[in-house]
Amino acid sequence: MDEKKKNTLITVLILIIFALVCAIFVIIGLMKKPEKETKVDVMEYVKTIDIEPQSRADLKAKLEGQKYTKEEIEKALSKIDYDWNQKANDYLQELVDEGLMSKQGIINYMKEEGFTDDEIDSAFKALNVEIDNNKNALSLAKNCYGQSKASITEELKNAGYSDSEIEYALKNAKFDYVSVALDIIKEEEYEYYSKAKLTEVLKEEKFTDSEIESAIKKLNANFYDRAVDLAKYVHLTVKKNEIKDYLLKQGFTEKEATVNLEWIYQVNYGIYYRSSQNSYKFAVGDDIVIGGEEFNVIDSNENETKLLAAKDIYVSDEYKDDAKYCT
Repeated sequence: MDEKKKNTLITVLILIIFALVCAIFVIIGLMKKPEKETKVDVMEYVKTIDIEPQSRADLKAKLEGQKYTKEEIEKALSKIDYDWNQKANDYLQELVDEGLMSKQGIINYMKEEGFTDDEIDSAFKALNVEIDNNKNALSLAKNCYGQSKASITEELKNAGYSDSEIEYALKNAKFDYVSVALDIIKEEEYEYYSKAKLTEVLKEEKFTDSEIESAIKKLNANFYDRAVDLAKYVHLTVKKNEIKDYLLKQGFTEKEATVNLEWIYQVNYGIYYRSSQNSYKFAVGDDIVIGGEEFNVIDSNENETKLLAAKDIYVSDEYKDDAKYCT
């Protein structure tokens, strides 16, 4: 056997041995049993809970979340030394002090928190509390100021108040819902909204049609000006020939969306500010500020008015006094 064949054979044998060794390690790894996870004794775990559970149901939910068996959970519940009745007393006192819920609303809420009927009954007897549903309903209604009548009514119903108690609260709260609606649409986030968009906002808040109409009327907004302001605001992201369609999609009328857009034209021999009535030319090389933005007039040897479309910027007449040299 020549030397070349001998070396080839040795290489093949080495590769076979290496493959066999790898296979053995893989098999050993598969056969190795995973170490059994050590679970903390249920009573030891209860001692580590940072926030004491409010009710038996609350503790049970915590233990179920830790994957303890039904038997282990029952063991913990039977041996734990929490005074569940006292916890029900404390919880009831907190709700009474808030003064926002009816008696039935408190009962329903405590049940949702996991207290039993016996614990709730015991708490009411222990504290001997008297709950004035009309007074609490009125407090909750006042706490909901800034919402529509329909929304406040829903809050009161969810708190367990009867129709008569709700009627008492709404009557005595004496809210002017038109003013409430007006305060909402005066917020800064709605400054570019059309009448249609403002109407949508207030409808979502469940104001009536008459309240919406009155609030928008009191706003006394010039929606044409709003359309122009919105066009200026979005001019860097919306193309010139798409501005009208954009405004229509925002709820502006055909007339409002047909805004008289004035331009700053940047041309090869300088920048012109052109309004609907006047034009202004700045010297080549000047730095100018228009509408709070700074631009530099581009130098050129050619005396022509070729429009650089990428440099078009919307501007309205109100900015003409701001077209000044930088100092």
